[in-house]
Amino acid sequence: PEEVYENINMIYNVSSINELQLLLDTLYSTRHPLLNKYLMTYKGLTVQTNIKATAAQYDKKYAQAKQLWLKVSMEDISQSDVLLLAVILKDEELYNLIVPMFNLSNKEGRILKSIVLNEPMNKIVLTSTIEEILLTIITQLIVLQEFDLFEQITGVILSHNNLAIKCKLCNVLFSYGFTEIAIDLLAKCFEEQPNNIEVLRLIGDVCLKADYLEDAQL
Repeated sequence: PEEVYENINMIYNVSSINELQLLLDTLYSTRHPLLNKYLMTYKGLTVQTNIKATAAQYDKKYAQAKQLWLKVSMEDISQSDVLLLAVILKDEELYNLIVPMFNLSNKEGRILKSIVLNEPMNKIVLTSTIEEILLTIITQLIVLQEFDLFEQITGVILSHNNLAIKCKLCNVLFSYGFTEIAIDLLAKCFEEQPNNIEVLRLIGDVCLKADYLEDAQL
């Protein structure tokens, strides 16, 4: 991160408050871990608490992030970021704070809570809403390089016989450079449903992008 910080400073010569704001906006929108370092460097800036919370969270200062999120008004809160932090900390307080914003049914709420807090549950049924939430969490965990939790949440998705969500997971894996894992998962999907059009399309796309031309032609 220090090397990246120095490279950004060399490439991006911040000579005005507008240029600094543009840089901070970019780091914030990409949830870049260097956002927090820039906020610490330019302490004179007036920064909203929700941005400070996000910066701390993606700098892996999770306890600090929680305290900041608890001070943020509900209209300024980032529900996906707070839910992610609840997963990381297995924090029921954060979960209870954010879950009303997802408009889940009571059953969906119980299922999501068991996944977030990693609590045992007899049978977890994933609705399309929960599946999309989990895919977002998985993507954020990759950004944070929290790979143990990534495996835990991915395992929940893979434990269900839903080919569509597995294909979406493959897309996420491939887009973040986990090409071999994506191909292995697609191979299993192909074994389950060798004539599925979406699986065949994904295999072709992934193999072409990964330069497995011979496999793609097959």
